Amino acid sequence: MNIESILNILGIFIWSLLAGARLNQIISGNFWLIPVFLHSLLAVVLLICHRSPVKVAPVPQILIAWFSVSLPLAMQVSQIYTWGLRALSVLAVVFSIWALLALGKSFGVAPADRGLVDQGPYRFVRHPMYMGEMLSTLVLLPGNVSLPNLILMSGVILTIILRIIWEENIIEGYFAYAHQVRWRLVPGVW
Repeated sequence: MNIESILNILGIFIWSLLAGARLNQIISGNFWLIPVFLHSLLAVVLLICHRSPVKVAPVPQILIAWFSVSLPLAMQVSQIYTWGLRALSVLAVVFSIWALLALGKSFGVAPADRGLVDQGPYRFVRHPMYMGEMLSTLVLLPGNVSLPNLILMSGVILTIILRIIWEENIIEGYFAYAHQVRWRLVPGVW
């Protein structure tokens, strides 16, 4: 069993726990967490069903990708969102769910070539999953500003940029796709 398989099993376990925790919160009346629950559940299903990659990244890139996914879990969140931030968070997660559905069996955490996806939100930005993840994490900051959270958010941004670069270098046909869809993450910016 290789490192990616071991981390996928660990990811399935962790996302299953997160889905269970979110379901418990939903049952307690936090209905705005339904998209977060669905996101975790969908990640579990897609990790179980994903196709084998044609080409995989080196082990350090695999480890950094999984580290990147875990960073938002370490954020210290104590204050309740305002309704505006809550709505923005829900929209970001719904956008990520759309990206997950478009990825289907091509979903994976570590950079690998599981087939180029250019449908759904991938017609508008090249990395919509990361866009949604970053935005849903950024909205945690206004009510929870602290040095550890700022460091974690900087780590999220840095590791997502690294993952983007690595994925673009490993996926077959990416150069032609990059000419069709101009923006990587934020339309009009990058």
